[in-house]
Amino acid sequence: MIIKIDKKPEDLVIGVIGFRSEHILKALRKHNLECIMFNPDFPHPCDILIGSGVYSILPNDIITLPTYGTYIIHETPLPEGRGHAPIQWTLSNNRPNFCLSLFKADEGVDNGYIVYQHNVEIDDLDSCTDIEQKRGDAITECVSVFLEEVVEGVIVLRKQTGKSTYFKKRTPLDSCLDSVVDSQKLWNALRLCDNKAYPAYITISGHKIYIKYYKDDNK
Repeated sequence: MIIKIDKKPEDLVIGVIGFRSEHILKALRKHNLECIMFNPDFPHPCDILIGSGVYSILPNDIITLPTYGTYIIHETPLPEGRGHAPIQWTLSNNRPNFCLSLFKADEGVDNGYIVYQHNVEIDDLDSCTDIEQKRGDAITECVSVFLEEVVEGVIVLRKQTGKSTYFKKRTPLDSCLDSVVDSQKLWNALRLCDNKAYPAYITISGHKIYIKYYKDDNK
């Protein structure tokens, strides 16, 4: 599927939405394209809407408002991993990489046409903070590739293929490790360690990963 853009790049108005909009803005500045911060409660007409960190399904009247479509970034190789907390579940499943999928939104859950997919390697020592930095850089790269098509006046779309899977919403209970390790053995080892002088640690790929603990006295 192909979408042809009949406006000059300098005449396009591109809306930006989501909690990771700063990474989209970096790509827009690179291409010198006009943009607005899009508020779904007070929608402003635009030609293209790009979102990252959009945690709820946009209503159809918002999705269809932009002339050339609404495009969302999701951090799995769609159609695998639709739904919630894609990075966290990718780490939980011990995957060696995560994939950014830029897709054209429709009324479904992460099931629109794909514009671009970009793989990012996960190192053994990467923490959530490290991956957040990698995700930000990858979002900018992904949007930049998309904007090159926009400037050329043609957006190429392809259907999602493969088996569809869904990630559930994470809750604080998902941080409980009781089902992963023997809690009593772990606590017996941790409470021998001094958080300040001799904190507990594990070794991953030859590097020490320190673990500090505290007790929650609220029952």
